[in-house]
Amino acid sequence: MIKRKTLIIADDDPDDTEMYKVVMEELEFDVDIEIAKDGLALFQLLENKPAPALIMLDLNMPFLSGKECLVQLRATELYSDVPVIVLSTSNEDKIKQECLEKGASNYYVKPYTYPALLSLFTRIYKEQLTAFLN
Repeated sequence: MIKRKTLIIADDDPDDTEMYKVVMEELEFDVDIEIAKDGLALFQLLENKPAPALIMLDLNMPFLSGKECLVQLRATELYSDVPVIVLSTSNEDKIKQECLEKGASNYYVKPYTYPALLSLFTRIYKEQLTAFLN
């Protein structure tokens, strides 16, 4: 039996994480989705498990920010090659560039509409997940 890949979403907004899960189900992402409600919970979730196929990070989370998580993930050999996508409400080029320099695979501004979110996740699937799921 082939083990399904895991996608982890670290975001402190339960509305956002629920919407992400709905979109991924609609797009039929063939992954197990796990949710971490903050940066600290992300690392607790990662303990004693194989590396996930993808990590999606919110920037502004309690305990450990998305940027702090990026630094720790990239400093840990097991996660150094895992794609990490930052999803944020910030559209500032400076913040985007800083995240990319800290090791984000990509940075996207969180869409406000369902069709835009569907489009973004289709793009993420094609650009980031396909290689890791095959």
